Amino acid sequence: MIAEFLRMEKINKWFGAQHALRDVDFKADRGEAIGIFGGNGAGKSTLIKIISGFHKADSGMIYVGDRKVSFSSPRDARQLGIETVYQELAVVKDRNIPQNIFLGREPQRRIMHFINVIDEDAMTRTSESVMGKLGLNVPLMQEAQYCSGGERQGVAIARCLNFGATLVILDEPFSALGFEGRRIVTDFIRRMRESNIGSIIVTHDVHQLYDVIDRVVIFSLGTKIIDTDKNSISIDEMNEAMSGARPKAS
Repeated sequence: MIAEFLRMEKINKWFGAQHALRDVDFKADRGEAIGIFGGNGAGKSTLIKIISGFHKADSGMIYVGDRKVSFSSPRDARQLGIETVYQELAVVKDRNIPQNIFLGREPQRRIMHFINVIDEDAMTRTSESVMGKLGLNVPLMQEAQYCSGGERQGVAIARCLNFGATLVILDEPFSALGFEGRRIVTDFIRRMRESNIGSIIVTHDVHQLYDVIDRVVIFSLGTKIIDTDKNSISIDEMNEAMSGARPKAS
């Protein structure tokens, strides 16, 4: 049985005189992989920034499960199981893998009855487990700057999964990645779906993402013009929609 996780109704967002989102309805089910496409200024980035708590909608309603919510910050979204990976901010390059996975949320243990210190052993054990679930074989003590682009994305995704994400947003995850890095990221998306973790992927790369997603959502000028099952639309039709020709939305 499909379980709806996120639902947005009649979302509007203005930036001054610019109407960035126009009465947008959107939903995401548990374990569903959704590809969001559109040109520059289409509205896709604004939508995910509202979902992630970075922007606040000017009007409309947001539900997580059956609960009506309002996000004032990314922390609000994270507390409800929504995590975001921005390509350029995926990792801190001069920190090792456990330090990146627990970034800002390090576990502590008490010594001498009154002093708390970071529990690095617990970080290492947990990091080894979550990296294993993603099938990512990277030396844990290696600094992130020595990881490939795909591996850095994997470390950021591991961070999301470790803290109980139900929905992971990937913003342009294929940017600046080579073939192997792109393969790694698409494999992570499949693994999240198998673990009933939803994903929203914003990208210009239609061909790379088509095989791994369940649903296609296309924006143009702040309006959602396509929202359909992946099997109901071809890559050519997606490209036509993004270039200005609009096939009938389902």
